[in-house]
Amino acid sequence: MIFPPEGFVVVGYPAAILARAPHPNAAKLFMDYYHGESFQNVFLNIDGVAVGRLGIKSKHEFYPKPIYEIKGAIEMDWTKITKRDRQEAVEEFRRLVKEAR
Repeated sequence: MIFPPEGFVVVGYPAAILARAPHPNAAKLFMDYYHGESFQNVFLNIDGVAVGRLGIKSKHEFYPKPIYEIKGAIEMDWTKITKRDRQEAVEEFRRLVKEAR
């Protein structure tokens, strides 16, 4: 577990499809919706939860900048991400946290 320094963004809303899900195709459709633009817009603008999806803009003043412009945010294209991309992002985040301390 990492506790980032003050000023860093931590975006997390874990979701997973269980290995023995009774309706895996329905679960995949839900995940597409959950991470899609319309739901992420609801997440940010109605629930007030920070999202990491690019292009989602807040209608509220308490999020003055898109979340991915805040220090410590690492841009990812989730439609094309690879295992190596994930590892590089983890290493970059660790480097940023170390530099900020």
